[in-house]
Amino acid sequence: MMNLAAGSRRFLVGAALALASAAANAATYQISLFEGTGAGSGSFTFTNPGTVSSTSTALTGLSTNASSAVGVRTFAPPGSLNVAVASVSFSDGKTPPNTITGNFVEGLTGSLSTTPVTGAFGCQSNQQCVLRITFSFTPNSTPSLASKTYKIEGVRVSGNQVVSTPVPSGTYAVSNTATVPEPDTLALAVLALMALALHQLHRRRLRSH
Repeated sequence: MMNLAAGSRRFLVGAALALASAAANAATYQISLFEGTGAGSGSFTFTNPGTVSSTSTALTGLSTNASSAVGVRTFAPPGSLNVAVASVSFSDGKTPPNTITGNFVEGLTGSLSTTPVTGAFGCQSNQQCVLRITFSFTPNSTPSLASKTYKIEGVRVSGNQVVSTPVPSGTYAVSNTATVPEPDTLALAVLALMALALHQLHRRRLRSH
């Protein structure tokens, strides 16, 4: 009887691991900015809902580096960033083909700003300005054909007026850097598998008598 129970436990663990790999995923994404050359990066954590949508998310550590036209700058709220989940259907044409199909985090929309500075970014000496980065995304079922662009503008705080555009057109890439099963999804899977394992154990006990 002890061996039978141990066998059920092994079944439970193995099945739980298999379901976990298919569960919805919470992931960390990296943003890479390009102004002809690498210009900066950022990261955020986002749970892919599995449906095509645009969802607001918190962003941490978005910054340009010394190769950017604006130098080293950090962007944060006020403002908000929206994550765009797009439908993707891609094949590399090889035999057999490698295909990617489903709804994935593909782009960003919205804007973030730097801390206000007096007399900078195109403002006069008695005016406060910020740098504002604005992301745009136009989806395409073939990921390489989607449009992912951004611009950086100098904006006067009073009146929210654009006074300069140091980066009129840049491009960006979004990549998934880490994937972890969502706790809620994994918990539900484990509960369901425990019930299944107990049912199997009960059936085996009946057969043994």
